[in-house]
Amino acid sequence: MRDNIKRGAAAALCVALIAALIWGISGQIARRRYRIRLENMYERSYYSFVSCMDDLEVDLNKLMVTAAPEQELLLLSQVSRLAMEAERELTDLNVREEAVSGMMGFVNRLGDYCESLSETAAEGAPISDADRENLTAMLKRQAELGEMVRALDMDDLVGTGGEAVEPKAEDPDPFRAAVEPESEVPALIYDGPFSEGATGPARALPEETITQEIACSLAAAFVGQERVESVTEMQGIEGELPTYGVEVLTGDAGRLFLQITRQGGQVLMMMPETSPRETNYTVEQCRQSAEGFLRERGYGPMEAGYWQMYSGLVVFNFCAVQDGVRLYPDLVKVQVSMETGCVIGLEAGNYLRNHVQRELPECKLSQAEAVERVIGVDVTGVRLCVIPLLEKERFCYEVTGQRGEDKYLIYINAGNGRVENILKLLLEEDKEMVV
Repeated sequence: MRDNIKRGAAAALCVALIAALIWGISGQIARRRYRIRLENMYERSYYSFVSCMDDLEVDLNKLMVTAAPEQELLLLSQVSRLAMEAERELTDLNVREEAVSGMMGFVNRLGDYCESLSETAAEGAPISDADRENLTAMLKRQAELGEMVRALDMDDLVGTGGEAVEPKAEDPDPFRAAVEPESEVPALIYDGPFSEGATGPARALPEETITQEIACSLAAAFVGQERVESVTEMQGIEGELPTYGVEVLTGDAGRLFLQITRQGGQVLMMMPETSPRETNYTVEQCRQSAEGFLRERGYGPMEAGYWQMYSGLVVFNFCAVQDGVRLYPDLVKVQVSMETGCVIGLEAGNYLRNHVQRELPECKLSQAEAVERVIGVDVTGVRLCVIPLLEKERFCYEVTGQRGEDKYLIYINAGNGRVENILKLLLEEDKEMVV
């Protein structure tokens, strides 16, 4: 009897120990998952904060090259909003409050100041010289802060285990170093341009519909019969522009996947299965290859605008040209392999939706008058263009200008002189793009 009691007690103890062990392991797993979620949240906040700081610098730079109240209002509103987002993301970072108070104070003053100026701009008044001097000082500080933030180690900011980061006593506070001394400010305180063109019916598509068989023939001809080894039917896309899918096996680029519109039989998209492995051709050679490819396939006058190089590819933004006027809504993106110099990718959605012969209006504004509306830059070029804006199109002068090391594109409405948009050029070794 007594032995039975001992055995029962031992069994109960074992069960309790096993339960405790399971509970402990479960708790550790739960804590580990919680810690991972926290670190992911901190990482997201860090990258969002960096993005906000970059965008703030871009928009402040744009403010320096416009005196148009409507553009000033837009940019001031964007700066105020971005400052609020940056402050929120900074608050979510796993850093001691005193370590970020200086940075947060600057961002807060910047947002409040621009919000105050936007109220004046909303009444049609331009930014005063005194306010422009303040914005120039804040831009300088913003640039310093942005450089500092990008240089910080994310691991030092997000911390581990859900505990706030405590810097070593001998280490200076990087945030405080960046905002001291504080700027004297009033106490209040995106692949190429127009890549997201207007959407809607595909105006460039012929009315007749085609079959899958015809789509395969069109795909082979588009790629180039001399390159084609085989053609296979694939599933198409049911969407705004219904398509047939076609797989084309080539000898120089492997498999290429194409989507051919059921209406009109035009190539909506072509993309490669794999990336090139070598770099044998220059960007200029790839540009010439892309221009010849488009010309041979009947796209008409096209000009290469902006480009980006990655993974052995160069992606060019081409826009249609009519009577010397660039039609930015009519974009075609072309991918060229730097290994073979051949076109292996294309995206023509904007072109198919927008490309028609336009009746271009007469310019009520002279080129000289357009240039007069641009301030703060040395003008290096002027040309006419059509840009998409708020699901409509605007006939504009595209004024190219330089301020210090920075280059800008400023779009002046050729009819009423309104500043419709300002873009900043990014000229780097591997890309030529705008923001």
